[in-house]
Amino acid sequence: MVTYYNGKAQPLELFSIGVPGYEELQEGLAVLAEYMTDGLTASRMRTLAARVVAVQEMISGKSFVDTFNLLSDKYAFTPHSAFNICMRVYRGGGLTKDAVYLKGFLNIIDYIKKGKDLRHLLIGKIREDYLPVVQELIHRNILLEAPITPRFLQGDFLAKLETIKKDGNIFKMIQQ
Repeated sequence: MVTYYNGKAQPLELFSIGVPGYEELQEGLAVLAEYMTDGLTASRMRTLAARVVAVQEMISGKSFVDTFNLLSDKYAFTPHSAFNICMRVYRGGGLTKDAVYLKGFLNIIDYIKKGKDLRHLLIGKIREDYLPVVQELIHRNILLEAPITPRFLQGDFLAKLETIKKDGNIFKMIQQ
């Protein structure tokens, strides 16, 4: 929501509707928000990982039932959870978006570990490789700085970002 509203504040509509391929960064930021607000539990991470597995199974040509059985039998998901995961992935002939959540989150962790400022990513629905152009457009007063910064990037939450910067490890970040 933050990148949508920050994008709406820009004179170019593209920043609110999204540049091509923006989803990975956006979903990575969403998972980061879950982590920063203590919502990224082991159960949630397990579900995100299962969605990646389900997408891989689908694009490998496995059926809904095959993937359901894999999640139920091998990974011990309840039938209800396995069905919901498969339904998300196989709906409408196949939707692979769920595979980008974890990849986006891992990219955000790397971004933080490099000491980069997350606020630059919040200007709108962009990809990281757009940042040089975005910075140039800000410098030329064509774009505005992002007007909204989420609470989890301020105050007491900054210690969590420092922990990621020093030892960003996805397994250590999962809340029990």
